[in-house]
Amino acid sequence: MPRKDNLSRSANNKNPDTIVATATAAGKAAIGIVRMSGPASFSIASSLIQQKLPRKRAIKVCNFYAVDGTQLDQGITISFISPNSFSGEDLVELHVHGNPLILDNIVAACLANGARHAEAGEFSRRAYQNGKVDLTQAESIADVINSDTEISLRAAMRSLSGDFSQKVSILNDKIMQLRVYIEAALDFPTEEIDLLQDKESARQTEEILQQLRDILEQARQGLLIQEELNLVILGKPNAGKSSLMNILCRNDRAIVSEDAGTTRDFLSEKVNIQGMSASLTDTAGIRSPRSAVESEGIERSWHQAKLSDIIICIYDALEDELDLAELSKLGDECQESQELKHLKHLKQLKQSKQAKQTNEGENIKQLKSHKSSKPTDIQNFAELVKHLASQGLLKKTIFIANKLDLLDSANRKKLQSRLSGANKHQLNISSATSLTNKCLGFSVKSGEGMEELMAAIVAKSGKQGVAPQFTARKRHIESLAKALNAVEQGHKQLLEQGAGELFAEDLKLATICLDEILGKTTTDDLLDRIFSEFCLGK
Repeated sequence: MPRKDNLSRSANNKNPDTIVATATAAGKAAIGIVRMSGPASFSIASSLIQQKLPRKRAIKVCNFYAVDGTQLDQGITISFISPNSFSGEDLVELHVHGNPLILDNIVAACLANGARHAEAGEFSRRAYQNGKVDLTQAESIADVINSDTEISLRAAMRSLSGDFSQKVSILNDKIMQLRVYIEAALDFPTEEIDLLQDKESARQTEEILQQLRDILEQARQGLLIQEELNLVILGKPNAGKSSLMNILCRNDRAIVSEDAGTTRDFLSEKVNIQGMSASLTDTAGIRSPRSAVESEGIERSWHQAKLSDIIICIYDALEDELDLAELSKLGDECQESQELKHLKHLKQLKQSKQAKQTNEGENIKQLKSHKSSKPTDIQNFAELVKHLASQGLLKKTIFIANKLDLLDSANRKKLQSRLSGANKHQLNISSATSLTNKCLGFSVKSGEGMEELMAAIVAKSGKQGVAPQFTARKRHIESLAKALNAVEQGHKQLLEQGAGELFAEDLKLATICLDEILGKTTTDDLLDRIFSEFCLGK
């Protein structure tokens, strides 16, 4: 059943049962917390401490006991009285030593005395149901817990404090006011308000449209900053991939050796790239494999490259060179992979009815052969770049020439000149995507070029200059886009057809879309999806 507002949520969602869960993270710690919420919280806690727990907001030092009288631990209880608690219900927190065995025993004692295990996010869901938070604030609780960077954490905290909700609520009120104004003009024609000529309705409409566009863009930034960037390091053996991995991870995560082919499988680690959360993956060196194990490792390297958002292709500046002429030619071919070319060829043959069954079968056989073939015959860096192009991966690749520290002054100048030429070069990929900030000099030994690499990653990620005012979800963006489209279409019909009634209906649709963001009109299925992402103690 749809929920209309906070009052109806509070009135219609009294939970008869009491839930319990560990609220602190798994593992050993100085303190662990077990949380209970529901009508029996105080009576169950009283059973555990073997004395009556006064129904008032208080902190009490006590011992905790199992049903059979065995002492489980010594700690404190913190009591919260409905409705002045996180969940809006009677709530008791049991603070004990942070040993997982103790926490499990405390939870078991609560269960034995009538509580039940909380479902994922059920405490937050009850807070929403009891009108303590709206739906966007409830969602931001998970964002606060899961934030990996200062930027995303600050944005999540602003959402939790209600910044996003307030913006949506204010905008929704303005849409409702315009709708009332439009409907009044339709219902009382004696007032002689010409909606086509009326400056007030035009002003309100333009203001609403602009604010919708602004909030939609802010929401997109709020979603973007939460999405983890997937970075993959690719290159020949001994190019410096593992060393670069360790530098970016700020620890010796990958084994570094002069022996080629040390890395046989991909290795991933969480990193922070100028405030962005990223997953960084080191991969097996790309060459003609010496064994079946190495062949599988190389295949996995290419698979990770295809899944990535950005490829950092590192090469040895002493041995290899980025051929700009070849790169330009590859850029023209990058729009469609070899596989797509085969498919296109087959389609043309079929349409022209010129292909005989045998010829078509041969083409299909070639296509299957192409699909199943593994890129294990790469002998050098030039062939590696060609394979990047054939797979449509050039447009997301940053090339870095490693070992600047080993170049003499003359060769360093030559390299910088080549890289400068590359950065001015235009590839014919996706509307002539520029190679700017994609060809860099670097030294994994000295760290030279690190600042430029960080800037290139940020620029290529699309998150450059992103400083979101709040966090957002895909459902928020979808609802905002629907609301914007409704107002735009309604206003268009008013201007083109004088259809004030249709404009009013579209304004009504826009308010429904914004209500969905705040959770004023939601379904149980939507709530199940949202709160299932939470941890048990939240």
